[in-house]
Amino acid sequence: MTAAETILPDLPDSEAARALRFHLRTLQGDLATSIAALQGCLPLVAPTAAALWRIRDAAADATASIEHDARHHALAALAALAALAGATAGVGFAEPREFELVDREATFDELSEALTAALAALARAKAAADAAVATHGELADLRPVLIAVAEALWLAAWPALLRALALARALHRAADPAAAADDDRADERAGPLREVAITGARTLEVCPRCGAALSAGDRTFDGSYCERCRTRFIGP
Repeated sequence: MTAAETILPDLPDSEAARALRFHLRTLQGDLATSIAALQGCLPLVAPTAAALWRIRDAAADATASIEHDARHHALAALAALAALAGATAGVGFAEPREFELVDREATFDELSEALTAALAALARAKAAADAAVATHGELADLRPVLIAVAEALWLAAWPALLRALALARALHRAADPAAAADDDRADERAGPLREVAITGARTLEVCPRCGAALSAGDRTFDGSYCERCRTRFIGP
């Protein structure tokens, strides 16, 4: 048995089957990594600047990873399954709302609750991904399990992580204003002013818009980003 066939080994070999295995394997790995990172933040002990920075960093990484899993891998797995079954994917979700603190201070208890909720949702998504692998390729059984993965990510894990990240940022800002100011400047440079679809977006060596050199450090999940002109390039 080849390595590619250790996931859903009963599926006949095809491009769609290989895509489904790839997206499920990636989901399992990403979810395990995010769960381990967030578990390392709990229990919250003291709201020191260093501790809050570590939590903020972990929440930011998990949020970016889970957003990509929700937007790409979960829906791509459903699309691959639909191709195998000769059907259409037919699944979509509304964008989660950004969590905003309106004229009030964040609390350490709120951050703990948000992290706990995010972990619970990630555990549900991971369990569903594991269950999808355990079906051994029974197409009728796979669809509801993959939908459960997508729902756990879109409707629970991603929104909870957005809330946890906003709370961690607010608490860190209050604990270390100087570092927060540095972060604001970095965020401004990292925030895109525009998004451009272009072939080979993830292998660009020169920014097509301003001519700046791009390297491996300028790669994103689905393309490249130029800090000089603040343009995000994505695949068409």
